[in-house]
Amino acid sequence: MSVFLKRYLAEKVILQKMAGSLSRLSSVLAKSTIDLNPYQIHAALYAFNSPLSRGAILADEVGLGKTIEAGIIISQLWAEGKRKILVITPASLRKQWQDELLSKFGIESEVWDGPSFNAQVNSGHKVPFTYDGVFIVSYHFVYTHLGLIKKQPWNVVVIDEAHRFRRVFKGRDASKMAYDIREIIKDKPKVLLTATSLQNSLEELYGIASFIDDKFLGSPYSFKTKFIQPIKDQSELAKLRLEELGALIRGEESDDSLSISGVITRTLRKQVLEYVQFTDRTSMTFDFTPTDEEVELYEKVSTYLQRPSVAAITTTQRNLMVLVYRKLLASSSFAIANTLKKLSENLKAELELRKNESSAQNQNPKTILDEELEEELEELELEGIEQKQKKEKQRIDSAFSDEDIKKEIEELEEYYSLAVRIKENIKGKALIDALLRLFKQARKKKWPEKAVVFTESTRTQEYLSKLLKKAEITFTKFNGSNNSPEAREAFNRWKKEFPERANQGSFNANVRQALIHDFKKNSQVFLTTEAGGEGLNLQFCNIVINYDLPWNPQRVEQRIGRCHRYGQKYQVVVANFLNTKNYADKRVLELLDQKLNLFNGLFGSSDEILGALGSGLDFEKKILEIY
Repeated sequence: MSVFLKRYLAEKVILQKMAGSLSRLSSVLAKSTIDLNPYQIHAALYAFNSPLSRGAILADEVGLGKTIEAGIIISQLWAEGKRKILVITPASLRKQWQDELLSKFGIESEVWDGPSFNAQVNSGHKVPFTYDGVFIVSYHFVYTHLGLIKKQPWNVVVIDEAHRFRRVFKGRDASKMAYDIREIIKDKPKVLLTATSLQNSLEELYGIASFIDDKFLGSPYSFKTKFIQPIKDQSELAKLRLEELGALIRGEESDDSLSISGVITRTLRKQVLEYVQFTDRTSMTFDFTPTDEEVELYEKVSTYLQRPSVAAITTTQRNLMVLVYRKLLASSSFAIANTLKKLSENLKAELELRKNESSAQNQNPKTILDEELEEELEELELEGIEQKQKKEKQRIDSAFSDEDIKKEIEELEEYYSLAVRIKENIKGKALIDALLRLFKQARKKKWPEKAVVFTESTRTQEYLSKLLKKAEITFTKFNGSNNSPEAREAFNRWKKEFPERANQGSFNANVRQALIHDFKKNSQVFLTTEAGGEGLNLQFCNIVINYDLPWNPQRVEQRIGRCHRYGQKYQVVVANFLNTKNYADKRVLELLDQKLNLFNGLFGSSDEILGALGSGLDFEKKILEIY
């Protein structure tokens, strides 16, 4: 579709939806350096039409350009002389926001973090936020400057990736940052951006809507009684209540006075195909058969975890930690190996403490928890576990004698020895085979030979790095720290190529940009942990592989959305690897299916996320069909 026709349709949307506001957006339409699509104009007008004392939630599907919609709103307010604007975003996306506002709307902005803010104040210059401007800050920055932020007469507060605040429904004790930020902007005009306002439970929808108006969906009790409980219990009312809530969300006619159609707008990719040509997506999930050694490790560790009680896992942690260990086991033998060693060492430390009872009384054993899985654990929604762990001391049960503990240490050391003897995982081999086949077919069609591969463990990431290197597949490694020698080399190359950009923004944000640039220009695979699941624009790549699947289906969609987004030229291929003989993998598939049904029933979606389960032979057949 031509630029002229897109502009015509955009203007037509304005006339149809809000004839009285045509003049309001005309300056933005004229000055914008990008092709604005009708649905983006509609979203911006929707926000302006909402009572700004409440605000609006822009919930378009991943990849449709919610940042552009927010940019239209910011631009229009700026043109009207309303120039106190705050953008709250994940720290890693601050620089990206600044770049997009300048390049696409010609709006300059200021990015502030703790050190730069303190330096500004200590130097005697103007205190940031007390004057007009567009200010871009992280969640944590706002949380540490609540009083200052609350005092300012903001014309609008934009919150990006707002689903990160969805747990506010649990109250201040469970989600203090989300609760406190909601309270200080309660009376400010606001726009929330999220493609996934519901990820695991209906309570999250209530939490997100409460940022606009904490009474809008009624009391927590009434919402729970009418919607949550029947759906959770799968009672006869469940389907009816889900359909009713879905109708309310979509703004369909209802006799019920409860409606959030006035605060949420959502556009799906399939709804805009008339004027935005999104490519197709093919998703597939494939089973694989582990080696005998891997099966032996899995069975032994599983048997250990199935016991009613073990010394290394305290009672109040048990449900949570067993799921964690199973998920590590599903990722790779390399991910579980170090954890087994730590469990053993923890028990040895307990024996030492028991030699001195007085010191043992006040000693709490460490929780064995992989740092990179902490956020993933939030998705389990195990009621009360987090609070119990905070309030109760975690002691190894005195019912376990010293001899019991010594025997358990021997078992854990046996499992650890077995894990470290396994030098190759069949799942890793399946990944390399899949990449080589996909790249071979891409080469024939002259498509990009690039793939994004997601794993949930940094130790699995290290193992896959070795496999890729051995297979002579070039790769860029991306994770939460990005402090490897390779990352520093990529940053130095990027700094030489873009010296002016390197002097702007935070070091961490620049390293992210450097690694994306490195992937685009120099490598075939972007090997990332969950850190790469949000905020990255990788539409120059059309293959997404979920080596490990998260519990949260919307995280899968967020991952895919890094590539399947506006600007993608090729069909997007999504491959998920799953071992149905592994209880954790099997449970993940069940949870994903349940949560997807809940989300799609309320919000709808355009494409499959998981695809039908198949075998290795099906995989090869599917690749040939795609290419």
